[in-house]
This record gives sequence, structure tokens and C-alpha cells, in this order.
Amino acid sequence: MGMFQEELIKTLQNVCYKYVERKEEKYLIKEERVRLIRGTITSVAHYFEDEMGRMLYRILGSKYRILVDYPIMFPGRNNRFTPDILIIEDKTIVMILELKIDLGYVQKNWRDKKEKIISRINLYKNDMYYKELNNGEKESTKINIIENVPYGTIILSQKNGGKNSQIIIDECENSKCILGEKVPFFHLLRDKKKHPNDFTTNAQVNNYFEDLVNNYLDEQIQYEVTKDWIRLEKFLKQHLEL
Repeated sequence: MGMFQEELIKTLQNVCYKYVERKEEKYLIKEERVRLIRGTITSVAHYFEDEMGRMLYRILGSKYRILVDYPIMFPGRNNRFTPDILIIEDKTIVMILELKIDLGYVQKNWRDKKEKIISRINLYKNDMYYKELNNGEKESTKINIIENVPYGTIILSQKNGGKNSQIIIDECENSKCILGEKVPFFHLLRDKKKHPNDFTTNAQVNNYFEDLVNNYLDEQIQYEVTKDWIRLEKFLKQHLEL
């Protein structure tokens, strides 16, 4: 198992541990589980973004900066976009990554978002800037972008994605998208039966990933759950130095 796979497993485990931890947040007083309870808790989405950012920091060369949920400004009032992850080299955007927990509640035309963003970037590509953070101070800094910037979507879980996830998987199978360029959507856990939100204890997380690793390392089987890992690694290597 290579460094990419090891770091990805660590990242996925940490996100699943966070799901377990967050379940306790509904009990606003730790010892009281009846009289005072919160009905909903905030999403783990931002934690998933942070963990993916940490993973990219560890596997990418030091020449890259990784910006997580960082606004990029265009000319005009309130004219900006905030990608989940931007990878920058020498003040130039070299990759855009969109992250999703699953595809259960996406809008019908959710895949059109990429084209809209790219269209805006092309319109303002000579006038983009961001607030660069240096020693605690923010400075407006011009930022460029490469032509045909690679734009990938990383989806944590297939479960809850239903038809939206299956369409992507079928497109990939039909087009034999080995590198990820043809269908740049990647499910990290292609498991219809298990979602990270299903875990209630860290022991369950540990057991799941122990089985996952054993199946991944078994050369005699094609393990469905991790099928997109190779595609994602090749997609990153195609455009960045790992």
C-alpha cells in the first residue's frame, strides 16, 4: 500500500470518528440525556474539507498552497466564488476541488455548477484576487489560473446518493475512465450500505476500516468500495507533483 492510500484511509477514518463524536453534541449537558437535547447538529462537511486539506498538505510538494473554503474575488460588488479546495502554485490556480458528503440532497442540475464557475473565471481571469494571509495580516493579491484548469468533485459516500451516484458510476464504467479525466467525480467510499453517519462508536469505525484494508490488499478480489481510489490518485498525479 502506497502513501496516497495510507493517507486517504487515515483521512476517512478521522472523518468517521468525527461523525461519532458529533452525535454526542445533541446532549448539551453531558450527564443529561432526557430533559435537554438538541434536535439537529451542524454538518460535518467543513470537517471533511479540513481533513482533505490536511491530506493534500501531506502528499503534495511544498511548492503548492492549499486554500480551503477561501473566497476568490472578481470585480464588482459581492462578486466572488468560494471553492471547497483550491490548489495554487506561484499565485496561480492549478486545480479546483469540490467536496460533497453525498449526493442525496443535490439540486437537479448540480453538475452544471462547474461550467458556471469556469465561465465566470474565464470572464474575469485577468482581474481575480484573494486576500492572502501573511503573518496574520491579509493583503489583496492578484491570482491567475491555468488554461483548462482541472476541476474534480470528491464525494465521501455513495450511500444516500441514489440515482445521482449511480449515474456517475455508470458513466465511468461505460467510458472506461481509468484516469478520471472523462468523468472527474470520485466516490471515496463506494458502499451502498454504509454511510459515515451510520457509525455510533469508534470501535465500529475501526472494524469497518480493518475489513476495508484487508479487502483492498487482497489481490484476488476487485473491491468495489475503494474502486475510485486509483482514479483519484491518477487524476492528482496527472496535474500535480505528489
